[in-house]
Amino acid sequence: QKLFELAFLIKGLPKWTGSVVRRRNSSPKWIPLNTALMTALVNLDFKSWREKPDFWGRLIEVSVGAYLINEGNKYGIDVYYWRKGNYEVDFIMKKGNILISIEVKSGKKRSVFSGLKKFSEEYPHAKTIIIGDEGIKIENFLESPILSWFN
Repeated sequence: QKLFELAFLIKGLPKWTGSVVRRRNSSPKWIPLNTALMTALVNLDFKSWREKPDFWGRLIEVSVGAYLINEGNKYGIDVYYWRKGNYEVDFIMKKGNILISIEVKSGKKRSVFSGLKKFSEEYPHAKTIIIGDEGIKIENFLESPILSWFN
């Protein structure tokens, strides 16, 4: 896994805990830095990916994650994920003392944001971004300069 990270193929996102010591002891969330690593070996065309909500959702989440990691590296933005019990937030961005929680939703069904709610209770100063039909469209998010979310 370390070799794949050194080759910039994947990145292990650390878990956001608010504590450096606990963060080091947590399991990373692995994100391919290029979606071709997910799609190349799966014999599906674009239409078939779109028709499989689980596949499509993961592809969209990985696309956002790769964008955050790649852009974050340019501007000194740290990227994490957050999990506490059954609650999870897809991504956490941190620059200086600004914390942003990000949830990616690509499905047609009504989304549940219990992870974001729980995170907001624990970190009330954090901003929240929802990417998908119930928030910012993915294309708009990916076209926006990453630093604009910290204003």
